[in-house]
Amino acid sequence: MYAWDCDSNPYIEEASAPKNSLSEFLIPAGFVQIGRTDVGGFDAICFDWNKPVQNREYRVVQVDHEDILCNSKVRIVSELWPSFIKLVQETLSTPVPRISWEDPIV
Repeated sequence: MYAWDCDSNPYIEEASAPKNSLSEFLIPAGFVQIGRTDVGGFDAICFDWNKPVQNREYRVVQVDHEDILCNSKVRIVSELWPSFIKLVQETLSTPVPRISWEDPIV
């Protein structure tokens, strides 16, 4: 997950949808990027705002970056969690969580 702790964070620019960025395609398609895969890939991890949900608990999905770059299409690879609450619950209840964060200062 992206760290959002300061104004100089490089991910703030990505989230603002600059020209030729993934977010330029993701935001109009109803996806807000909150991270990327931790295995060296560039797929976007996003909230999916396309389905009405209770309490604004949108599902967290992985979006294929190559389909965006090559075909200008947003394609969901998989649902990672049905909601942000489920992501947090899983992270707190397992000794080896599936998420990590990037420190922009390092």
